[in-house]
Amino acid sequence: MAGDYTRFRYNPLKDTSGVQMQQGRVLLDQDWNEYVQLQDRRWRAETMDIIGRAVVPIDTPTAFELFIGGTSFTIGIGRMYVDGLLAENHGIDPADPSKRLYDPILGELIGTAPIPYEQQPYYPVFPPFPADGKPHMVYLDVWERELTYLEDPGLVDQAVAVDTGTRVQTVWQVKVLPDTPGVACSTPPGTVAAIAPSAGRLSTSAAGVPSSTDPCIVPPNGGYRGSGNRCYRIEVHNGGPMGTAQFKWSRDNASVASAVTGINATFDTLTVVLTRRDSVLRFQPDDWVEVTDDHRYFQGLPGEMRQVASVDDVNLTIKLKTALPAGEFDATKPDRHTRVIRWDQRGIVRDPLGNKIVDVDANGGLIPVPAAGTTIVLEDGIQVTFSIDGAMLVPNFKALDYWIFDARVIDASVEILTQAPPRGILHHYAWLGFVTLPGGPASSCRVFWPPDFGESCDCSVCVSADSHNSGTLTIQSAISQVEGKGGGKVCLGPGLYNIADTIKISAAAAIEISGHGLPSLVAGLGFSSQKPMFVIDTSVNITFEDVAFLGPAASNTQPAIPGVVISNSSFVTIKRCLFISAAAAAAAGGAVPPIVGAPVGPPAATLSPAIALTGLVWGAQIYDNFFNNVQIAIGPSPVNLATAPFLAFSSIHNNKMACTDAGMAFADLQNAASFLEVSFADNAVSGTVGFLFRGLGLGVSIERNSFVVSAPPPTIGPPLPSEAIACNASELRISNNRIGGDPQNPGQDGIVLAGTGVLGVQVAGNQISGLTGSGIVVKARTILMEAIFSQNQLGTLGGDGIFLEPISFALDLDISGNTIANVGLASIASAIPVLAGILLLSTSNINVKITENVIENVGPGAQMGARVGIWVTLCADVRIGGNRVVDVGPPTAVTFGTGIAVIAVVGRLDIIDNEVRRASIPPLNSDPSAWSALLIDLVFGDANIRGNLLESFGSSPTAFVIIVIRSCLFCDNQCFLDNTVLSPANLVVQLGLPARLGSGAMIVSSNFVQGPARSKIGGSGPVMSLNPAEPAKTITVLGNIASGGGITVGGAALATPWDTLNLTV
Repeated sequence: MAGDYTRFRYNPLKDTSGVQMQQGRVLLDQDWNEYVQLQDRRWRAETMDIIGRAVVPIDTPTAFELFIGGTSFTIGIGRMYVDGLLAENHGIDPADPSKRLYDPILGELIGTAPIPYEQQPYYPVFPPFPADGKPHMVYLDVWERELTYLEDPGLVDQAVAVDTGTRVQTVWQVKVLPDTPGVACSTPPGTVAAIAPSAGRLSTSAAGVPSSTDPCIVPPNGGYRGSGNRCYRIEVHNGGPMGTAQFKWSRDNASVASAVTGINATFDTLTVVLTRRDSVLRFQPDDWVEVTDDHRYFQGLPGEMRQVASVDDVNLTIKLKTALPAGEFDATKPDRHTRVIRWDQRGIVRDPLGNKIVDVDANGGLIPVPAAGTTIVLEDGIQVTFSIDGAMLVPNFKALDYWIFDARVIDASVEILTQAPPRGILHHYAWLGFVTLPGGPASSCRVFWPPDFGESCDCSVCVSADSHNSGTLTIQSAISQVEGKGGGKVCLGPGLYNIADTIKISAAAAIEISGHGLPSLVAGLGFSSQKPMFVIDTSVNITFEDVAFLGPAASNTQPAIPGVVISNSSFVTIKRCLFISAAAAAAAGGAVPPIVGAPVGPPAATLSPAIALTGLVWGAQIYDNFFNNVQIAIGPSPVNLATAPFLAFSSIHNNKMACTDAGMAFADLQNAASFLEVSFADNAVSGTVGFLFRGLGLGVSIERNSFVVSAPPPTIGPPLPSEAIACNASELRISNNRIGGDPQNPGQDGIVLAGTGVLGVQVAGNQISGLTGSGIVVKARTILMEAIFSQNQLGTLGGDGIFLEPISFALDLDISGNTIANVGLASIASAIPVLAGILLLSTSNINVKITENVIENVGPGAQMGARVGIWVTLCADVRIGGNRVVDVGPPTAVTFGTGIAVIAVVGRLDIIDNEVRRASIPPLNSDPSAWSALLIDLVFGDANIRGNLLESFGSSPTAFVIIVIRSCLFCDNQCFLDNTVLSPANLVVQLGLPARLGSGAMIVSSNFVQGPARSKIGGSGPVMSLNPAEPAKTITVLGNIASGGGITVGGAALATPWDTLNLTV
């Protein structure tokens, strides 16, 4: 059914752009409809001018995408614009409204799943898809249809109970074009015969006469002779060429119609909603009517023409002279919208000369389209002439083609049409892709908007995901194009790029690979450790930016693969890229031999290294990238293992590295890497290892990074190391880094130096905490020269603050200005014999300075081994000055403890201006276990112990100097033994042992030595025992104040003159 209109006046050739209403005037439907039509044309023309004929918005990338499933396919949710019309697939609406998806942009609910081919909303009767294993073109058919209350009863407001306005509805169908040779995505739809537009044309005419000013006077002859103003509709019923096609017509735009609610058992009587609108606009006997429904309309088929036998206005029935086909219509199904439409042709139809063309009543109610040049008289002076546009591909009329024109009484005029194309139905087509059933594949012909940025001076070649995946223009071929031009920029549009083989840039210069909208390169099957995704070889000035690299899903059969390999190239830049491994897939079946050192459990991430280096890499810049779920972010290349990597004058800055193994790792000593002037700065790294380098290095800077170190997973064989920074380069600067352990699974060590000949190291300003091991470690067999450890904050560590392992060597070592607190937290089960703030167990140390450090709370656990603030052994020329060492060990029983311990020193030893206390607040009941504030044993040279504050409690002397071979100065010190329980052992200071030989000369002056508070003069024993090699010749004791038992020399009381020069209180 069509709407009841007066006329349609819109003519695009007049270039009208709006309709304006005047006051006090009649508002006609034609004005409103003209406005709607001109706006519709404007919007469609503007849309096509801007985005083209058929595009999918990038915001709905799955719109009308074809997804294969067995012997059928589904149609993706989203929007597509075809010739300016918006076709929208809303998806399957779930039965449960709560499971619908909310679109916050349009503020509406949409379906959640693609629509199967068999469940299209506007294709209730569809042909089966050919499942013959051949590719068939699938296309989208979009058109606008008029929607009245007969097609949509919901348009009638129950409060009014009569129909008001109509609607224009955009409908679409996904159809199949059977295998047609020569049809491709680039083929214009209008050139395919099966969907070519109608070639039918119509001309109208009527003899004109002078107009009368009296509308009641009908002109005497010529022109339109009807008694009323009319809106005629000519509609093709059966398509075909001239002489075969048939048509029907209505003087009321076929608006006299009714819904059919029932059909009798003999299919010749219709029960309708109404039989008449008034005495004229009604169904009458001998009228020709068309019975149709949505099933026939959406198949592009006309209805059944029948002549009315009788009309019962009381019972609302229409009896037909001829029965309808059995089973063709089902009025009991409201969603089919069965309806009956009145047409006005009847009787004999003639040409202008009176020749008979057809008897409508004897021809099934239809008029044949006569041969070319024949004019048909409809009625009342109206004449129509059909023709064919010879330029059209198929010279046929199409079923449901229609034209509309008006006739007016006042001037006997008929709207003139001159070879006018059909007003409708105008079908618009777009290719969707080729589908092969059963099983696929499906390819896509869809075009996305915004476009893939046309090539310009910015982009030399533009590649889209579709062009790459289809093979029409791949990334490799685009690179080859710009290589041939001496360089250029390859732009990649958004989407997933399936990488089936390694992409190479070789012997090239000045090439930039730039992503627009973050294109994603996805590694396919068949990649291996020797087959990376991308290789840059022997090239200069190559740039990667805004590209994502996606590794394959991890499994026990998929080895880790490199992302980008840089080989023997200079000035390579990789910036703002994403490197990510797919989620670990389920382990594939079959036995996989265990690998020593490999994690136990689910498969690891499969990009490793994400960026790999081999050969000479000069001037590389890697910055602003994100590495997520990769094993190693940057490391040596497994490809071309014979060539060691040499990275020079390069920077790795401001990257985010979330790695399962390491952020940056070069540790193959068999094929050692070399670094020259490499900067690793401002990165955020998480993994088992942060920065690992063991090779030949000079001028490496590791600055302002953030490391979160986790313990390695359980492994088969020896455990993997867990270190934030491990490096053996010379002229190394490690500064201002923040290093912490994973709260759930903390790693071991903070900064580790290992290697022979490590010269000129600065470790300064770092914050290290939350690890199970030590803050700064120098590994065994390391030769460390001219090293500075300063201004570091080390805390909450299971091991030592600073630790030089046995069999290491240090020359010119400066440890100054560090804050070390809450260290040595590991239990005794860790098998660490000594836990210390600063622990130098190295085999040899020359010129060591440990100054201005703060060491607090070392080894507070009760079940631990020895606890020491500063421990130095096997050294030459040591200076320990200005340090504060407090709270070493718990105030309860300890195996052994000391604030400062120096064992085996050659040359000079200075212990100056230190503050050493066992506890910052001594307990009320002191523990009697062995603890000394200062322990010195075996100095082959001179000891200078001056200006220290030494305070302890326990069974050992506060200051215990065992052997000094040449001279010992013990001056200006304050020594306290805070035992709360008196015992025979109240010794506070002991210099030398009586039983030992070889203790050198001693100068002991200006000290304050205080034993337990309850000891008295002449008590149980001395508080200060001095034992030089020759008590009568090699000692001076002057100006000391001692408590309790006083001072003894060689086991005897002070002799003259020293007895009067010292005080006992």
